[in-house]
Amino acid sequence: MEIVEMIKVLATASLIDPRIGRKDDAERDMMAKAWLGVVGDVPFDFAIECVKKHYQTSSETFMPVHIVAKWKIERDRQREKEQLKQLTSDSQAVPMPDNVRALIRDWGKTKP
Repeated sequence: MEIVEMIKVLATASLIDPRIGRKDDAERDMMAKAWLGVVGDVPFDFAIECVKKHYQTSSETFMPVHIVAKWKIERDRQREKEQLKQLTSDSQAVPMPDNVRALIRDWGKTKP
């Protein structure tokens, strides 16, 4: 996320929660830089959505952890989804050895 985008995230939060607002542009910019240092490369749209969802369910002051924690969950979910896709992809399929195929075939012929 860029600094301008973080300023927009904080502006959105401050319109809902006046406790987040800052007195002047210099203080606003310093706050945005500090938040950006904590939040890092979270996508702008994701951060904005975090603000909206936070204030739908909480009256707590919005903090960087509210973005970071949700982003970690989302990133882990995306990683697991990609791993599952790779594991189930036909192009990644490992051919079954002939001897294993023969054993399975033979097991099917015998009754317990």
